[in-house]
Amino acid sequence: IDVAMFLMKIHESGNTSSPPYILVQDLISASKRGVAVTVLLDNSYAYEPKAKKKRVDPKNDAAAALLAEGGVDVRLVEPQQTLHDKLVVIDERIVIGGSHNWSYAALTRNSENSDLIRSSDLAASKLARLALLPYKSVSPILEVTPKDHIAIPVTFLSSPALAPAILAAGMYSVLGHGYETARCAVHAAILNPVSASVSRAFCSALI
Repeated sequence: IDVAMFLMKIHESGNTSSPPYILVQDLISASKRGVAVTVLLDNSYAYEPKAKKKRVDPKNDAAAALLAEGGVDVRLVEPQQTLHDKLVVIDERIVIGGSHNWSYAALTRNSENSDLIRSSDLAASKLARLALLPYKSVSPILEVTPKDHIAIPVTFLSSPALAPAILAAGMYSVLGHGYETARCAVHAAILNPVSASVSRAFCSALI
């Protein structure tokens, strides 16, 4: 299953029974059954009027994180390229394409149109075009387990110079779109209350 989507917004309706959330869960279930699932998502720039600058639009972050955590191969198109597809290719022969984003509005209220076409040649041409797009893979948020948990003294974590020094030296990996901050939150959750508060403060500095 190959999916290329401009917008995959899973939480705008406020519940997990919304059509886009169910579709994302279906992809995760398929992946866990051994089906090869690849999801390509738009990651282009959006203009911020108040800041008078452009930034990467976080619209697909929640879906990307959930899919990656579920074992799906998730790819974000590089920001300089806008992915405006609403495309699903199944078994390299079934092509579903049209106007539907995976959003609550598109799948419940809007007047939209998508077609299902059975054609191996059409599927091959669609996949070949997508293969040319530059992208970066999304890594799942890793949980810390006892075997890889390393104890760090509170005195080290509470050093006022720690976060600024690490930030200045570039001694961390920022995945973008909040993923590194989310990983920090997981780490902070298993630490004791004193060090956890310091860890959360440091995580916020990475944004």
